[in-house]
Amino acid sequence: MMHSDTELRLISEEIGYGIFASRLIPKGTITWALDALDLVLSPEAVAELMPLQTKFIERYAYIDDNGRYILCWDIGKYCNHSCHPTTVPLGAICDVAVCDIHCGEEITCDYGTLNIRKDLLCRCQRKDCRKIVRSSDLISLAGEIDRNVAELVPLMRTVSQPLLKFMVPLHRSRVESILAGRTPIPSCMENECSSESMSPCRCAGGEEPGGLWMAMPGQRQERR
Repeated sequence: MMHSDTELRLISEEIGYGIFASRLIPKGTITWALDALDLVLSPEAVAELMPLQTKFIERYAYIDDNGRYILCWDIGKYCNHSCHPTTVPLGAICDVAVCDIHCGEEITCDYGTLNIRKDLLCRCQRKDCRKIVRSSDLISLAGEIDRNVAELVPLMRTVSQPLLKFMVPLHRSRVESILAGRTPIPSCMENECSSESMSPCRCAGGEEPGGLWMAMPGQRQERR
């Protein structure tokens, strides 16, 4: 579930859609969390889908640490990649604003933390753009992300967290325990899914797609 102070905007016909703050979202605010309405599919369930449905899953779902496909029920599925994102993951629990996200600013994440199945050609247009986004990027990004999260946790205790009450119970209890200091701050490496768990997802044509996929502002994934 996305934070309520967000809106979906068409960036352009070529680029597509993105999620933007409709008012200030302070640093340390949970911007997205798994809730009861999000669709959670096993690889086996995805394999049974019709080609058109599978194409939608390939484009808009992400893979969690257990190899399950998570399809956000709301505008969360339109969250775009940036090599300098405005949110970071707290373990495998939720996303948190790593900076003040001002009204009109896009909410982004790093696809390198989402167990992507294909390398992505990045077009985030940042000066520090990695050009190619890979699932293995999580290893190299982990140190910086974990340092950022360690600095964010004290702020998380002081800002409003409207998404907390909507979280699935296990995630809510973990966040509350972390904020209370009873549980250590988890590493973003929690998001890593083993290759054994990442069963191939049948694409629309019934075969694995080849080549690079593009990660563009406003587009989840687009095959090159």
